[in-house]
Amino acid sequence: MAIINTLLGRRAGVLELVFRLLPLRDMKNVVLVCHLWREVGEAPSFWAWVRMTVTGENMSTMPERLDSRRMRAVREVRMRWREEVSEEVMEAVARHPGLRLVEMCGANLSSVDAGLLARVVDKLEEVSFLDTELTVKQVEAVMAAIRAEGCLVKKLNISFNNLSTVEPRLLARLVNRLEEVR
Repeated sequence: MAIINTLLGRRAGVLELVFRLLPLRDMKNVVLVCHLWREVGEAPSFWAWVRMTVTGENMSTMPERLDSRRMRAVREVRMRWREEVSEEVMEAVARHPGLRLVEMCGANLSSVDAGLLARVVDKLEEVSFLDTELTVKQVEAVMAAIRAEGCLVKKLNISFNNLSTVEPRLLARLVNRLEEVR
């Protein structure tokens, strides 16, 4: 069995070298050839170039996609639609190990748990909640997450959300912590 595993490991190494020479669009077909090619071709390093966009049409499949081995290296997710965001999508975003940027434009986040939103923000470098109908509780949770020790967020866009009830000192502390705020 050890000999077989060694031979398969060598074959996988050679396949990986060959796959790296292929155009990106061909990788989609490569993983359909056989089990070994799929195993090698689904390595996250092959798919780091992917920029995922979530819409109303693909939202139901997004948790499964974000949790797939292939998508572990994805760094950016963009969400654009005028509907409520499902808890399942937000949980998948929170679990994803590689995300650095999440952009939500026009999505209704008002029903998303404030703690879950804070968990999403906690590990990102850039967050955009543009016109997302954030509640006061959500805004406060996001701000608390950003102010916490070890938070990576450098850029925050919360344009077109109602911040009139947010304490000015809290907002000032947040602005001082970040490189860019909108």
